[in-house]
Amino acid sequence: STRDLLATKGFAGGAIFVMYAHLDKRLVEQGATLTPGQQIGTCGNTGNSEAPHLHLEIRAAKDPNFVHWANIRSGVMDAVALFKR
Repeated sequence: STRDLLATKGFAGGAIFVMYAHLDKRLVEQGATLTPGQQIGTCGNTGNSEAPHLHLEIRAAKDPNFVHWANIRSGVMDAVALFKR
């Protein structure tokens, strides 16, 4: 399970955060239940970018209370494994 994987990586009791970087417009609210194929936002050209695009980032934190995205560790989860259900 995802919780077991987090525990083996030193994140027992932690949380996973999914972030979309460079999003221009958000079309859903936090906590919303999504459906397959549902559009969640539009690509943007925000921050340090040269053209409209979108990054899907999956990060883990030892504390489930989100503080700041830069403090959340990347490279812990395999995105393919996380979404393969």
